[in-house]
Amino acid sequence: MISAILLAANLQADLDSILDSAPLKGAQVGLLVTDSQGRVLYERDAETRVIPASNQKILSTAYAIGVLGPEATLQTRIWRTADGAMVDAPGDPTLTSADLSRIGGELKLPAGSMVVARQAFRAGTPPSWEWDDLPFTYAPQITALTVDQGVWSLAAEQGRLIPPPSAYGIKLQTRGGDGNPRVRYNPWLAKADVFGRLPQARTALGRFALPDPDIAAAGLLGGRLVNFPGATLPNRAPDFTLTSPPIRLLIKSCLEPSDNQIAEHLMLLTAARQAPLPNEPYGDAAERMNAFLTQAAGLEAGDLRPRDGSGLSRQNLLTPRSVVAILRWTQNQPWAAEYREALAAGGEGTLRNRLRTGNFIGKTGTINAVSSLSGILNPGLPNERYVSIIFNSAPGPSAALRQIQDRIVEAIAQDAADELSTNPAVEASRHADPSHRPADVRRIP
Repeated sequence: MISAILLAANLQADLDSILDSAPLKGAQVGLLVTDSQGRVLYERDAETRVIPASNQKILSTAYAIGVLGPEATLQTRIWRTADGAMVDAPGDPTLTSADLSRIGGELKLPAGSMVVARQAFRAGTPPSWEWDDLPFTYAPQITALTVDQGVWSLAAEQGRLIPPPSAYGIKLQTRGGDGNPRVRYNPWLAKADVFGRLPQARTALGRFALPDPDIAAAGLLGGRLVNFPGATLPNRAPDFTLTSPPIRLLIKSCLEPSDNQIAEHLMLLTAARQAPLPNEPYGDAAERMNAFLTQAAGLEAGDLRPRDGSGLSRQNLLTPRSVVAILRWTQNQPWAAEYREALAAGGEGTLRNRLRTGNFIGKTGTINAVSSLSGILNPGLPNERYVSIIFNSAPGPSAALRQIQDRIVEAIAQDAADELSTNPAVEASRHADPSHRPADVRRIP
């Protein structure tokens, strides 16, 4: 029978060998592995603050489901008024052009009508995002009244462009030339130049961030946007109501494909439910998320320094210790199963080509020189493990960094399997009885 001491030594040696390999030379490496009771099985710089990339979405989704609950929904309410229409927008990130156009067709607003919007937030560009990300769909403008997740699409057919709705205000210019079509988009001017020969068969040319999603949404309703955060809503039932999916499905739509727009909405709309947000909402929203998670998950002051909800900001800081603590907290809540379901499993979402044969659910993250992977191994089983792996200042190929992370998870999985095989009955008993803890082992909350 393999002893627990030998198992611990084997895991230490295996992970040390992986982390000391050449691809990580000079990088900042944070790693924490615990069991379900918080026993620290391995750590390296687990209390050092690092940039998390999209592991930040663990924070925003845990905050949303923790404050609002898994079945909460968002209702965007619309009234026909004497001057046009009024919209109460709490921040549903799933509003579609089809739904808004349908309502616009029923409203039949006269030309020049106003659409007065009471938006829970109108952040635009989060203040810590970098300007060169902004044309792309992963960096949309963040407004509570939005459409198609703040994205517009361009296609061509029979040698002509198929433009987006005129309400979006996108100016298109064909520039001619040979070769396949290519698009140069300037979101600040709402202008797209298309070069090359346009195809005969219908062809998608690209998807881009909308300059002003709320203006586009109001245009689809048939009017001109007027933002009025303090507007008094009509004292009657709305003429139209659009209801979002429940929070449990929103967090799945956020975590599994790593959707930045949904993540930002989740942080902001949750903070707005706690108290109204100012015109510049990010400072207050990030602080409310920080305060909630620090208390709920038993973190130490300074473990978190959030700046956005998605992880696109390079100014976010957290510790691997805090990520593991938050994941463990989610699994001690009545909605633990819903949160597990929202995380990507091997072969799904951002893990679609990774960890297919393991029993791992988690969240990936990648921005320039940052790569992260955090999650739960063997969820709900006696040999459950919590893992947070974050590499900073790691300029090597992202694929190579992901392979290293997968090797770490595989080594932890082997250790967990070996531990269970030593004495399944004892291990199951320890898992079920939190009081059965060796006195000389460090724990996190």
